[in-house]
Amino acid sequence: MDHPLIRLDASLGPDSIPGRRNFAVAISPDGTRIVFRIRGADGKPLLATRLLDQSAITPLPGTEDGSDAFFSPDGQWIGFTADDKLKKVSLRGGAPVALTDASRFDGASWGENGDIVASLGGKQPLGIPASGGSPHAVTNRDKGARLLLPQVLPGGNDVLFTDFRTTLADASIEVGPGQ
Repeated sequence: MDHPLIRLDASLGPDSIPGRRNFAVAISPDGTRIVFRIRGADGKPLLATRLLDQSAITPLPGTEDGSDAFFSPDGQWIGFTADDKLKKVSLRGGAPVALTDASRFDGASWGENGDIVASLGGKQPLGIPASGGSPHAVTNRDKGARLLLPQVLPGGNDVLFTDFRTTLADASIEVGPGQ
């Protein structure tokens, strides 16, 4: 399906906080919404969202100290890290739900099958059921590989990874079996 070129103002406002590495802003799968970090009224960082055709910024309660946000495939949930946990929160409201420990987080992507593929601490990426449950291995790659920044590809059968061995010069982009 072809989509027209869209030009827009994506101002994050004066309270926005730069994200770490490449996780500053996440764009919803349908391209209508962004999520990013802001400084709340109490000065603490939290996540906020904004529809791209509106200027209003909406803080997401319960996401204090949240970062590294990403969307569910239907765009109704936000995955993020806070308090050394991988969590999710509904855009419709409600308290965040902790899914697993994430003391070292190197990216995640939410697949169409409901699993979140996450790189946690340079270990082999794990599939984490977004509905709850035990994490499981998603690849049996070389244990020396650090597979970072997973991106579940359309269809959910494969995942794009950055294979980071020791230096940036040794890094490569690879596709591995998915969920």
